[in-house]
Amino acid sequence: MILQSDTKRNIALGAIAALGVVWLFMALVVMPLGERSDSLDRKIGKGRKDLLEVSALAKVYIKKSAALPKSLKGKRALPLLAEVQKIVASLNADKYIKRIAPLPAKSKRTREGLSLNIADMPLDLFLDFIQRLYESPSVINIMRANVKTAYGDRSKMTAELTLSPAV
Repeated sequence: MILQSDTKRNIALGAIAALGVVWLFMALVVMPLGERSDSLDRKIGKGRKDLLEVSALAKVYIKKSAALPKSLKGKRALPLLAEVQKIVASLNADKYIKRIAPLPAKSKRTREGLSLNIADMPLDLFLDFIQRLYESPSVINIMRANVKTAYGDRSKMTAELTLSPAV
């Protein structure tokens, strides 16, 4: 036998066992930690690249949203009837509005609308009214419009409008 004494044999077996434990520790703990660290480094690099891309897209979004009309910006909108009444009051056009009546929704897909009758409104005031509808924070669709000039005075407008909020 190579190792003749029990103590030398025990020391050699202990050293081999210690080397086995160190190798097992390296294989099960240290190497996976290194692989995990490499994986996290790759994710950090990808995250930085994504952050730069999102920052560039945010700048583009800010530039494009500044160019949008007021009606399409994300402001809190009033209900349709309140919005139209606010526009009419701001133009002092109450005397030209003959009727504002809500229209019920015809199906589950359509939203309720608003019927608006205007009589003998001056042309410039009518154009201001239509412009304010366009620029309102609520996106308002004119679903149907029947616009005529008054018979006696061509500068006076008579109109029947059907309005609905945008979906």
